[in-house]
Amino acid sequence: MKHESEKIDLVITDVGGVLVKTDEAIITCIQRVVSEKGIPNGSVEAIHNVFGVSIQDYIRAYLPIGYEERADECYRDFRRIYPSQVLHLLRPFEGVDETLEYLKSHGIHIAALSCMRQNEMEANLALLRFRGFDAKFSIDDYGEEHKRPDPEGLLRLMKTFEARPEATIYVGDTPSDIQMAKNAKVISVAVTTGAINKALLKGENPDYFVDSFRDIPREVLPKLLDLSYKTRICSP
Repeated sequence: MKHESEKIDLVITDVGGVLVKTDEAIITCIQRVVSEKGIPNGSVEAIHNVFGVSIQDYIRAYLPIGYEERADECYRDFRRIYPSQVLHLLRPFEGVDETLEYLKSHGIHIAALSCMRQNEMEANLALLRFRGFDAKFSIDDYGEEHKRPDPEGLLRLMKTFEARPEATIYVGDTPSDIQMAKNAKVISVAVTTGAINKALLKGENPDYFVDSFRDIPREVLPKLLDLSYKTRICSP
């Protein structure tokens, strides 16, 4: 996808797996609450298959056959212990703060979009030094009925900033992220810092496929922007 205008209006980014490493912490919390309830171990691989949708879906996927009806009570306990009991497992990915500051300093609106609840998302973002998000949307804002790949969250953020789809970048780390970006007709960027198999992620045919969020100024913007703006944004 080639961007023909002179600027990017908006960069929307997922939080877990893109800005902050969260997969180990989430899985640890799910395993802990399930074990405390005396439920047999489930499938971690099943969680990987639904990453990016919602925590409730992660728990449902993990629970062994016959225990599905206990998903809601497990989720209540998950919310009680996440992230306070697993803070040591959470960390920002290298270069995220600098890249966010870089984009912001060049007049690009930046929004965070998470499938977590508001307090969970805020706890993860608090690990960053960056405080310049123009908006932060959680599943509380766009609704459980609009889980990914439903593009409702993206569409509402674009409306807020009057951003054009062809001038909006969405950065995600799961197949449902890329599907959501395609449904919203925005520029999709997949990063490999999440827990999803790279081949599976690449199979969704994102517009751009990079190793990490920090690669966006160097590997994505120059391909989207005209030479004069590219030089202004991407030169050291």
